[in-house]
Amino acid sequence: PNEPSPHMGELLSWGAATVAWQPKTTKQQRQIVERIEAMCVRMGVDRRNAMAVSTAAHELTMNAMYDAPVDEKGQPKYALDRRAQLELLDHEVPTLRFTLAGEYLALDVTDPHGRLPRKRFFEGVLRGHRNMMGVSTELDTSHGGAGLGLHTLYSSGAILRAELVPLQLTHVSWVLDRAISRRDQRTMSRSLYFLPNIPRR
Repeated sequence: PNEPSPHMGELLSWGAATVAWQPKTTKQQRQIVERIEAMCVRMGVDRRNAMAVSTAAHELTMNAMYDAPVDEKGQPKYALDRRAQLELLDHEVPTLRFTLAGEYLALDVTDPHGRLPRKRFFEGVLRGHRNMMGVSTELDTSHGGAGLGLHTLYSSGAILRAELVPLQLTHVSWVLDRAISRRDQRTMSRSLYFLPNIPRR
Protein backbone atom coordinates (compact mmCIF):
# COMPACT_ATOMS: atom_id res chain seq x y z
CA PRO A 1 0.00 0.00 0.00
CA ASN A 2 1.01 3.62 -0.48
CA GLU A 3 2.50 5.54 2.38
CA PRO A 4 2.42 9.35 2.34
CA SER A 5 5.49 11.48 2.84
CA PRO A 6 6.32 12.10 6.51
CA HIS A 7 3.86 14.45 8.13
CA MET A 8 5.13 17.72 9.58
CA GLY A 9 5.32 16.31 13.09
CA GLU A 10 8.04 13.97 11.81
CA LEU A 11 9.91 16.72 9.96
CA LEU A 12 9.88 19.59 12.46
CA SER A 13 11.96 19.92 15.62
CA TRP A 14 12.44 17.16 18.17
CA GLY A 15 9.70 17.15 20.77
CA ALA A 16 6.90 18.06 18.37
CA ALA A 17 3.47 17.06 19.65
CA THR A 18 0.96 15.70 17.13
CA VAL A 19 -2.73 14.85 17.47
CA ALA A 20 -4.64 12.98 14.74
CA TRP A 21 -8.31 12.59 13.86
CA GLN A 22 -10.34 10.83 11.18
CA PRO A 23 -13.53 12.84 10.63
CA LYS A 24 -16.31 10.78 9.12
CA THR A 25 -19.23 13.21 9.47
CA THR A 26 -19.75 16.94 9.07
CA LYS A 27 -20.47 17.18 12.79
CA GLN A 28 -17.17 15.52 13.66
CA GLN A 29 -15.32 17.81 11.27
CA ARG A 30 -16.84 20.89 12.90
CA GLN A 31 -15.99 19.61 16.38
CA ILE A 32 -12.39 18.90 15.38
CA VAL A 33 -11.93 22.38 13.90
CA GLU A 34 -13.30 23.96 17.08
CA ARG A 35 -11.10 21.72 19.22
CA ILE A 36 -7.97 22.72 17.29
CA GLU A 37 -8.67 26.40 17.90
CA ALA A 38 -9.30 25.74 21.59
CA MET A 39 -6.07 23.73 21.85
CA CYS A 40 -4.11 26.58 20.28
CA VAL A 41 -5.51 29.11 22.75
CA ARG A 42 -4.87 26.77 25.67
CA MET A 43 -1.23 26.42 24.56
CA GLY A 44 -0.75 30.17 24.50
CA VAL A 45 -1.19 30.82 20.80
CA ASP A 46 -2.65 34.27 20.17
CA ARG A 47 -6.23 34.47 18.94
CA ARG A 48 -5.41 35.52 15.38
CA ASN A 49 -3.02 32.65 14.82
CA ALA A 50 -5.42 30.24 16.52
CA MET A 51 -8.15 31.35 14.12
CA ALA A 52 -5.77 31.00 11.16
CA VAL A 53 -5.05 27.40 12.15
CA SER A 54 -8.73 26.53 12.61
CA THR A 55 -9.61 28.16 9.27
CA ALA A 56 -6.89 26.14 7.55
CA ALA A 57 -8.10 22.95 9.25
CA HIS A 58 -11.62 23.66 8.03
CA GLU A 59 -10.50 24.25 4.45
CA LEU A 60 -8.25 21.19 4.36
CA THR A 61 -10.95 18.88 5.69
CA MET A 62 -13.61 20.39 3.42
CA ASN A 63 -11.40 19.61 0.43
CA ALA A 64 -10.72 16.07 1.64
CA MET A 65 -14.31 15.26 2.64
CA TYR A 66 -16.38 17.10 0.02
CA ASP A 67 -14.16 17.50 -3.04
CA ALA A 68 -12.06 14.33 -3.08
CA PRO A 69 -14.55 11.40 -3.01
CA VAL A 70 -15.96 10.22 -6.34
CA ASP A 71 -18.51 7.65 -7.45
CA GLU A 72 -17.90 4.54 -9.56
CA LYS A 73 -17.95 6.71 -12.70
CA GLY A 74 -15.28 9.04 -11.34
CA GLN A 75 -17.74 11.88 -10.75
CA PRO A 76 -17.62 13.97 -7.54
CA LYS A 77 -20.04 12.58 -4.96
CA TYR A 78 -20.37 15.48 -2.54
CA ALA A 79 -18.63 18.52 -4.05
CA LEU A 80 -21.65 20.30 -5.48
CA ASP A 81 -23.32 20.89 -2.10
CA ARG A 82 -20.81 21.89 0.56
CA ARG A 83 -23.64 22.63 2.99
CA ALA A 84 -24.90 19.05 2.98
CA GLN A 85 -24.44 16.99 6.13
CA LEU A 86 -22.05 14.17 5.28
CA GLU A 87 -21.43 10.71 6.59
CA LEU A 88 -18.52 9.30 4.62
CA LEU A 89 -18.07 5.64 3.83
CA ASP A 90 -15.21 3.99 5.70
CA HIS A 91 -12.94 3.94 2.64
CA GLU A 92 -13.51 7.69 2.04
CA VAL A 93 -12.41 8.96 5.46
CA PRO A 94 -9.39 11.32 5.54
CA THR A 95 -6.84 11.76 8.33
CA LEU A 96 -6.09 15.19 9.80
CA ARG A 97 -3.00 15.80 11.94
CA PHE A 98 -2.29 18.90 14.02
CA THR A 99 1.30 19.49 15.17
CA LEU A 100 2.80 22.00 17.58
CA ALA A 101 6.59 22.27 17.33
CA GLY A 102 8.03 25.32 19.05
CA GLU A 103 7.03 28.33 17.00
CA TYR A 104 5.54 26.19 14.24
CA LEU A 105 1.91 25.14 13.95
CA ALA A 106 1.27 22.56 11.25
CA LEU A 107 -1.60 20.65 9.69
CA ASP A 108 -1.50 17.59 7.45
CA VAL A 109 -4.48 16.00 5.75
CA THR A 110 -4.32 12.79 3.75
CA ASP A 111 -7.14 11.28 1.74
CA PRO A 112 -7.28 7.96 -0.13
CA HIS A 113 -8.44 9.41 -3.45
CA GLY A 114 -5.47 11.07 -5.17
CA ARG A 115 -7.53 13.58 -7.14
CA LEU A 116 -5.77 16.93 -6.75
CA PRO A 117 -3.94 17.39 -10.07
CA ARG A 118 -1.03 19.79 -10.35
CA LYS A 119 -2.92 22.14 -12.67
CA ARG A 120 -5.87 22.57 -10.30
CA PHE A 121 -3.54 23.03 -7.32
CA PHE A 122 -1.60 25.91 -8.86
CA GLU A 123 -4.61 27.42 -10.64
CA GLY A 124 -6.44 27.60 -7.31
CA VAL A 125 -3.60 29.55 -5.74
CA LEU A 126 -3.17 31.87 -8.75
CA ARG A 127 -6.90 32.50 -9.10
CA GLY A 128 -7.09 33.76 -5.54
CA HIS A 129 -4.00 35.91 -6.03
CA ARG A 130 -5.47 37.56 -9.12
CA ASN A 131 -8.73 38.09 -7.28
CA MET A 132 -6.90 39.85 -4.43
CA MET A 133 -5.08 42.06 -6.94
CA GLY A 134 -8.41 43.16 -8.40
CA VAL A 135 -7.89 41.32 -11.67
CA SER A 136 -11.12 40.01 -13.13
CA THR A 137 -11.09 36.23 -13.00
CA GLU A 138 -13.63 33.50 -13.51
CA LEU A 139 -14.33 31.62 -10.30
CA ASP A 140 -14.17 27.83 -10.41
CA THR A 141 -17.45 26.58 -8.98
CA SER A 142 -17.13 23.09 -10.43
CA HIS A 143 -16.21 21.73 -7.01
CA GLY A 144 -18.92 23.44 -5.03
CA GLY A 145 -17.22 26.51 -3.59
CA ALA A 146 -15.78 29.59 -5.27
CA GLY A 147 -12.47 27.89 -6.00
CA LEU A 148 -10.49 30.17 -3.66
CA GLY A 149 -9.76 27.76 -0.80
CA LEU A 150 -6.26 26.84 -1.95
CA HIS A 151 -5.29 30.49 -2.06
CA THR A 152 -6.68 30.95 1.45
CA LEU A 153 -4.35 28.18 2.61
CA TYR A 154 -1.40 29.61 0.69
CA SER A 155 -1.85 33.17 1.91
CA SER A 156 -2.43 32.31 5.57
CA GLY A 157 0.66 30.18 6.21
CA ALA A 158 4.39 29.98 5.53
CA ILE A 159 4.35 26.65 3.68
CA LEU A 160 1.76 24.90 1.53
CA ARG A 161 2.75 21.52 0.16
CA ALA A 162 0.78 18.92 -1.77
CA GLU A 163 1.80 15.39 -2.71
CA LEU A 164 -0.22 13.38 -5.20
CA VAL A 165 -0.21 9.68 -5.93
CA PRO A 166 -2.82 9.66 -8.72
CA LEU A 167 -6.05 7.87 -7.79
CA GLN A 168 -4.48 6.57 -4.59
CA LEU A 169 -3.48 9.33 -2.19
CA THR A 170 -3.40 13.09 -1.66
CA HIS A 171 -1.34 14.60 1.17
CA VAL A 172 -1.55 18.35 1.80
CA SER A 173 0.55 20.09 4.46
CA TRP A 174 0.18 23.61 5.83
CA VAL A 175 2.61 25.35 8.21
CA LEU A 176 2.32 28.61 10.15
CA ASP A 177 5.36 30.29 11.75
CA ARG A 178 3.93 32.14 14.74
CA ALA A 179 7.27 33.87 15.41
CA ILE A 180 6.41 36.12 12.47
CA SER A 181 3.92 38.86 13.26
CA ARG A 182 0.57 38.75 11.50
CA ARG A 183 1.45 42.04 9.78
CA ASP A 184 4.70 40.58 8.40
CA GLN A 185 2.95 37.35 7.45
CA ARG A 186 0.89 39.27 4.92
CA THR A 187 3.97 40.35 2.95
CA MET A 188 6.52 37.60 3.59
CA SER A 189 7.72 35.14 0.97
CA ARG A 190 5.96 31.79 1.11
CA SER A 191 6.92 28.28 0.06
CA LEU A 192 4.66 26.38 -2.34
CA TYR A 193 5.37 22.78 -3.32
CA PHE A 194 3.69 20.16 -5.44
CA LEU A 195 5.20 16.68 -5.33
CA PRO A 196 3.98 14.29 -8.05
CA ASN A 197 4.48 10.67 -7.15
CA ILE A 198 4.34 7.39 -9.03
CA PRO A 199 1.55 4.98 -8.06
CA ARG A 200 2.96 2.00 -6.22
CA ARG A 201 1.62 -1.43 -6.99
